[in-house]
Amino acid sequence: MKKLFLTIMMLILMMTSSVLAAGENYDLPVEIIHYSREAGKKSMANEAIIHTAKVKEENGKPIYTVSFKPLQFSGLEGKVTNLFVISGNSKTEAKKTEKSDKTDFEFSRDMLKEKEIEIAVWVDAMDELAGGTPGAGEQKAILSLDWSNVDVKSQNNKENKVKTEEKNSDLIKINVNDKEVQMDTKPYIENGRTMVPVRFISEALGLKVDWNGEVQKVSIDEKINLTIGKAEIEKDGVKTKIDAPAVIKESRTFVPLRAIAEISGAKVDWNAETRTVIIKK
Repeated sequence: MKKLFLTIMMLILMMTSSVLAAGENYDLPVEIIHYSREAGKKSMANEAIIHTAKVKEENGKPIYTVSFKPLQFSGLEGKVTNLFVISGNSKTEAKKTEKSDKTDFEFSRDMLKEKEIEIAVWVDAMDELAGGTPGAGEQKAILSLDWSNVDVKSQNNKENKVKTEEKNSDLIKINVNDKEVQMDTKPYIENGRTMVPVRFISEALGLKVDWNGEVQKVSIDEKINLTIGKAEIEKDGVKTKIDAPAVIKESRTFVPLRAIAEISGAKVDWNAETRTVIIKK
């Protein structure tokens, strides 16, 4: 009996240890700033990084995954081929995983919630311009991590949360001038606000969209401006508060639908029965 009791206690301890080790998962906003840390100056690689880092906590230590898509500069297409994490005089190469539309780099750190991490990146086009040797065009930069806007997803509720978000997104329809708008990235509802990819909804309204990666600003018809992270919209130089800030999610810029539609002169209605947003312009 005593042996059975000890065996049960050991199993409980092992299960508890396993749960604790699983830790948390985070979606973390990330930018790449210039190595000089000059205010507002972004690194060239900021155009390529997907601005949400994935962070997995294990035994109190974070494992980061940052992803890059190809970038354009000087008429060339460049691809980040290697990423190194710099700590003092040491430089550790991140684990690379090639995917069809992006490249993931994974690395671990000893401390949680660092706001800045020094890195170095190799870009194939830069290496080619510098003579062709891999690493010849190495660029140092700073990963800037915004822990104030982190999205925490515990291991226990992550799957249910994702399924709920997908279910809600599947139910939302966007109808512009009696025609349903098909988008490759689904809209979603957050805090009662319908968030949509700005390019799709603006072009459906006949508006031209431009993106300035250096200042993280979306311009619509050269008259309407939104800056990522700011809950305001500017039209003809006049700033107006909006319900929610523009955000980057899954490499797309999302904005509150009602704000962008109404400021462009459109009328917005909501059909709760069919879960359809109806826009007339």
